[in-house]
Amino acid sequence: MEVVGWFAFNTGATGASLNEAFGWNETLVAGAAGIVFIAVTYLGIKALSWLGAIAAPLFIIAAGTAMVVAASNGDFGRITEFHGTGGGAMTFGVAVTTIMATFADSGTMTADFTRWSKNGRQAVWATATAFPVASLVAQLSGGILVAAGAIASAETAGGDFTPILTGVGSPILNVLVVVFVVINLGSVCTHCLYNGALGWSHLVRSKMRLLTLILGVIGVVVALLGAWDYFVNWLSILGVLVPPLGAVLIADQIILRGRLAGRAETRFRPTAFIAWAAGAAVALLVHVAAPSFSDAVVGLLVGLVVYLAIELPRKQARSQA
Repeated sequence: MEVVGWFAFNTGATGASLNEAFGWNETLVAGAAGIVFIAVTYLGIKALSWLGAIAAPLFIIAAGTAMVVAASNGDFGRITEFHGTGGGAMTFGVAVTTIMATFADSGTMTADFTRWSKNGRQAVWATATAFPVASLVAQLSGGILVAAGAIASAETAGGDFTPILTGVGSPILNVLVVVFVVINLGSVCTHCLYNGALGWSHLVRSKMRLLTLILGVIGVVVALLGAWDYFVNWLSILGVLVPPLGAVLIADQIILRGRLAGRAETRFRPTAFIAWAAGAAVALLVHVAAPSFSDAVVGLLVGLVVYLAIELPRKQARSQA
C-alpha cells in the first residue's frame, strides 16, 4: 500500500503546488488531477511510458530555465559559501534515510516495469541507471538553487524552484509551470498507482484495471483529506518499513539466486516476513533511540543479514538431502 500512499501524496502535491503558484483551489485541482491520473493508469503501460518519456526531459527544461532566471537575478558564486538554512539541519543519517525513502517503494517493484524490456540486458541497464541519474538531476538542481539563495524559505520549501519561474510574470513560463507540475507529478502518480494495482491484482486474483479504479479512488480521497501535510512523517515511515523489503529481495534474487531453479513456488514465505520484521523493528529502534543514524541503512543491513542467516542453512540442508 506504500505506493498507493505515494499516489495520494503526489496527487495532493499537485493541488498544493498549483495553489501556491497561482492561488487555484487546492482541493478542486487535486481532485481533478487525481481523476486524470487514474484515467492514464487505466490505459496501461504504454500510456505510462509516454508520460515518463515526456516528464524526464521536461524536468531538465524546467530546472534549467529556473537556473538561468536565478543566475540573471543573483550570484551563483555564493554556492561555495553556503552553510545551511539555519532551520534545524538534518544529520547525515536522517538525510540518507530521507533520500532513500523517496524512491525505495518503486525501487522494490522495479521488476513490474523492467519486465516490459526487450531483453535482460536492457532491464538491468534501466534499473542500474534510472534512480541514480533521475535522483541526481533532481537533488543536484535543488541543492544548487538553495545554496545560491535563489529559493525563498528553503528550510520549508526545499528545492521547489517553481516560484522562480512564476515570479517572472511571463505567461509562457506560467504555462511551463502548470505543464511541468501536472506531468511530472502525474508521472509519479500513475507509475505508483500502476505498481499498486498490479500487485494487488495478483494478490486478490482480480483485474489490474479494476484495482486501478478502486485504489485510485482511495488515493484521491486520502489526497483530499490533506495527505500532503504529512509528507515528512510519511518519509519517516517509509524509511523504517521499506528498506528491509529491498534487503529480502536482494538476498533472495541476487545473493541466493543459484537456488531459485529448484525451489518450489509458494504464495507465502515466512522467512521473508521474519527478515523484514526484524529489519523494520531494528530500524524503528534506531529511529527512536539513535536518530542521528540512518534508519533505512540499518533496516536494510539487518533484514539482509537475518534473511541470509535463516536461508543459508536451509539451502545447505536441502543440498545435502
